[in-house]
Amino acid sequence: MVRKTGGLLLLLLWPSGLLINFSLPDTTEQRHAVVTGAAGYLGRELCAQLLEDHWRVTALVREVSAERAQALAELAKDIGGDFQILSLDLLDDVALQQTMTSLRPSVIFHAGGVFRRCKKPMEEMVEPNIAMAEAVVRAAAAAPSRPRVVYTSSMAAVRGPGQEPRKGQRCFDEKDFNSQSHPENGWGEAYQYSKRESELRAKSLAEELQVDFVSLCPSFILGPERGSSDGSGFFCEHGALMDEGCLVSKGCPYGHSEPGAEGAQPPHC
Repeated sequence: MVRKTGGLLLLLLWPSGLLINFSLPDTTEQRHAVVTGAAGYLGRELCAQLLEDHWRVTALVREVSAERAQALAELAKDIGGDFQILSLDLLDDVALQQTMTSLRPSVIFHAGGVFRRCKKPMEEMVEPNIAMAEAVVRAAAAAPSRPRVVYTSSMAAVRGPGQEPRKGQRCFDEKDFNSQSHPENGWGEAYQYSKRESELRAKSLAEELQVDFVSLCPSFILGPERGSSDGSGFFCEHGALMDEGCLVSKGCPYGHSEPGAEGAQPPHC
């Protein structure tokens, strides 16, 4: 599902088959994408396919020296193209705005976030995810290039456990939002709640600051990672985690990678 405030976006997501097509303003400058959470499962694939499509790519990661960030750098080197990787804390508003002002991207893909088991989900996951989404929108508003923000949301933001489509509707659409998940019900529902709140608040802020904003709501992203991998993206050991909103098979080469937390561990992986 795609929610957008304006413009055309087509995105088909499948292992090694991400098709991106934007109707961006005509410009003589090279297309430049900034990808947050770039060392994560989704972020890595985004960087790779953008480079293959001859975009200039700036990857934002927590630590350039981290194993997954280095694997991304090696993959980018193999593909070739205009690529740089930077360390940046997405919760640092000032640094993020300064970076976007300097880089002048045409698009910011926000695929960073927190997705993990935690004892204090509001403090450790919900609040940081919301803060990062809003910080990216503010940075886009501050950038002279006025980039489009493409926010990786989730079907978790659209529907909660047992939730039905709106009255009179046969299926979910861009007007539906999760009304069932609550952070006090454990880290799984807290993550779902964080995706809904992050999307709603980022969208509201984008409208206020007149930032072109698109949110994508994939239900499940599966497939092997490109390049070398530490296994956190796709090797799972436990099966049938339906109560966690995740179904994986023991030893399968695919895993739950609900959007793009950098280096995120799938449940029980």
